Amino acid sequence: MKKVMMYLLPFVVLIGFAGCATQQFVINSKYIDEKTEGDLQPRIDEQVPFFIHGVLQTDEVYPAKICGGVENIIKVESELTFGQGFLGVITWGIYAPRNVKVFCVSK
Repeated sequence: MKKVMMYLLPFVVLIGFAGCATQQFVINSKYIDEKTEGDLQPRIDEQVPFFIHGVLQTDEVYPAKICGGVENIIKVESELTFGQGFLGVITWGIYAPRNVKVFCVSK
């Protein structure tokens, strides 16, 4: 039993450190309601790589260019999935990807 716990404990700790998070920046809330939020499709949905916990690194997204003007931006999301968090933990933060999504008004 001790051997099982010895091998299981580090795995449980790794899973505990791997988390998920989503930040949403709503620009035009008039296009979002409870019925339509699940139906929104992002104009872009890309994975952005960060290395060494993202220290001194930035990634810039220009939603006004992507959507064809500020008035056409619905929201911007930054997301860390469980898998990405787990990948960051097992690589000790050497590789720590994130997702970026930009939602635009359909034309």
